[in-house]
Amino acid sequence: MAQRPSALSTYLFSHETLRLRLADIRAQSRLMEDIASRLPPDLRVHCVGARREADVLTVFADSGAWATRLRYELPRIMPELPPRNFRVRVVPPEISRPAPSPNPPELPGSAARALQETAEGVEDTELAGVLRRLAAHHRPRET
Repeated sequence: MAQRPSALSTYLFSHETLRLRLADIRAQSRLMEDIASRLPPDLRVHCVGARREADVLTVFADSGAWATRLRYELPRIMPELPPRNFRVRVVPPEISRPAPSPNPPELPGSAARALQETAEGVEDTELAGVLRRLAAHHRPRET
């Protein structure tokens, strides 16, 4: 009889480090939900994270301008914390990769001919097909 696979949660909660990390993630998530619920809607979307370490609350904004607004807003919405216990940090946006070019780079005619000739001399049909597809990237220049 085949053994049933164990649930992933069994492994996650049995490993001490992972269990502590998951608890930390849950606490940060609850903190972020609490802060977001207190913020005005226009500011809420620019508050991208929060973390509490000891008695200091660190809130993350997506730009310097919104971080300034958060610095003024936090003491008002979180009066239970002394103003000296707030930090606001800016999280730089993710660097996006440029979109792939719609036109693949052109292959010089000599390289295309060399690939085609190699494909004809190769016994492996799969490799020969790959070489032919690469050779197809050659487009004669229009004059």
